[in-house]
Amino acid sequence: MERLVDNIRAGKGGLYPGVEDVFGFLKENGYAIYIASNGLIEYLKAIVEYYQMDRWVTETFSIQQIGTLNKGDLVQSILQKYGITNGAVVGDRLSDISAAKDNGLISVGCHFDFAREEELAEADYVIKNFEELKEFLPTIGDRIGLAK
Repeated sequence: MERLVDNIRAGKGGLYPGVEDVFGFLKENGYAIYIASNGLIEYLKAIVEYYQMDRWVTETFSIQQIGTLNKGDLVQSILQKYGITNGAVVGDRLSDISAAKDNGLISVGCHFDFAREEELAEADYVIKNFEELKEFLPTIGDRIGLAK
């Protein structure tokens, strides 16, 4: 873990293409952004700090923060903490899609590095890349609590 964190701090890593642009767009348009990750706390903290993601992200949550190690429970803890009643979960794995569905949220599958077609097929919507969110989310704004 230490080596991984050191690599991030040394700039030997990167965000998915379009993340900074999309996060900026979402923040400017009133969307709240939370990260719910299976990544470990130290790893996530290094990424958020190095890329200054707190410019856009309200809070980052690690699976380590809950006892069950279940992504659905992690998302539920975010919803409870912030009083969120609707929204979307964007991710590339079945655990992301299931977390959305378990909490009555919209699931958006995205073709990131770890995406598997059979898992993405379970999502309510599928996008090819992160940048599609800029056009896609406004079309479902009423369903995620933002009528634009």
